[in-house]
Amino acid sequence: MKKSFVSICIIGALALSACQSAAEPAKETDKNDATSKAAVTSQKADPAADSAAFESMDLPPITYGDSGYAKAPVSADADGFALDTTIHIRLFAADKAQAQKAMAAAFSEVNRFNHIFSATSDGGEVAALNKSGEGKLSPEAIALFDKAMAIYTSTGGAYNVALYPITHLWGFDTGDYRRPDDQSLSQALALTNPKDIRVNPQTGQVKFAQAGMGLDFGGISQGALSNRLMEVLRQQDITSGLVIIDGNVQVLGRHPDKTDFRVGIQDPKSDLGYIGQVNVNNKAVITTGDYQRQFQADGQTWHSVLDPQTGMPAVNGLNSVSVIAKNGATASALSRALYVMGPAKAIDYWRQHADEFDMVLYYDNEQVAVTGGIANSYIPNNRPAPDIISVKG
Repeated sequence: MKKSFVSICIIGALALSACQSAAEPAKETDKNDATSKAAVTSQKADPAADSAAFESMDLPPITYGDSGYAKAPVSADADGFALDTTIHIRLFAADKAQAQKAMAAAFSEVNRFNHIFSATSDGGEVAALNKSGEGKLSPEAIALFDKAMAIYTSTGGAYNVALYPITHLWGFDTGDYRRPDDQSLSQALALTNPKDIRVNPQTGQVKFAQAGMGLDFGGISQGALSNRLMEVLRQQDITSGLVIIDGNVQVLGRHPDKTDFRVGIQDPKSDLGYIGQVNVNNKAVITTGDYQRQFQADGQTWHSVLDPQTGMPAVNGLNSVSVIAKNGATASALSRALYVMGPAKAIDYWRQHADEFDMVLYYDNEQVAVTGGIANSYIPNNRPAPDIISVKG
């Protein structure tokens, strides 16, 4: 069954090159570059069809290339679909045999991860739990729930893994978008207290205290998957590569020429533009923005970054927040939480956790600010130098 995937654009020599897709891969000018946002396509993705197509494959098609470097002469690219979004893996290997083995291991893990965490996949652990209100989760899911709860606590509830009733009410999980009425929103908010989720860490048994509750790992599972794929590739003796999930990037090591990977930060005002790049190694660059998933209703634009306190799309002077961290799950959850918190609280939070992550703030007036830890590795794209956020303020 042939599969069409969302295109992914690659930055080459500080300029956007042609997009590539699984069916018609484009030649790339520089393999240590990657955008932090998947390009928009004219055809809307169908999560159910895309997931079924991908899961029917033993291994997606792999595009091989010559990296030009003796240490890892073979480059390999493959696309997949899981967690209701697109996945692109690029790696550098000694030969095609190593590349194929590593890709097979990686996409086997993608399928396994999707079975656990997808909220819409039939038979998945989280989907089954949300449907029945009680069930058993794997140790990996329990561990990610614990991490999500730690971030919930540290951010004052700005990231909430129990927001599924609200996400579903807006239709962001199914693509059937709608602006909910105030009464329905109020009723759904009463079902989003994560402390009402009873978890037995020894047995993995989970039970919701109220009917209608649900888990939504969407704000953290993509980063957790990219983080896990770094481990899988290392186990296959791959030392250089990257994973792009829904446009968010996590890189393994450095480019074979020993330079850092250059990751572009999506311009919220332009589908194919980027505001700048950050040079990274062994880190994730994950962005949350109001442009990523939105719809029109009642004469307004509604986006999917929901404030757990109100159940409404967060509006606070930001268009996007990009978090750079060693751990993909941390970067994923924090990018969402910091967007919800707004610039002032986000900056205060970073100052208390500056040794854990860095961030790029893009304001709705097109101002850009970056934290001190990446001040020397962030390069603006045809823009003024960004404001630098210091620890001392």
